[in-house]
Amino acid sequence: MKDGKVCVEVETEGKEMVIKISDNGHRYQSISVDILKKPPLSHGITYLYVEYLKLALAMKYIEVHGGRCEIEGDKHQGTMFTISLPVAAE
Repeated sequence: MKDGKVCVEVETEGKEMVIKISDNGHRYQSISVDILKKPPLSHGITYLYVEYLKLALAMKYIEVHGGRCEIEGDKHQGTMFTISLPVAAE
């Protein structure tokens, strides 16, 4: 895509740091949190295996550190990842 854009926003909301990463790109398949929590070959996206593993590992890392990840969007209009992480107490 010639006019592709990626936007990153970081803000604090209460006791969380919220990171929003969005793009306006097209994908082969819509991505959801449910898809990333299933075994990688169980939903027929073998051609996206490496990308699946990267996202699944990143989500697991976020969860291990007390955070959560939400994914919105579809394969035609881009995707927004919202990552929420607890802010360390001072």
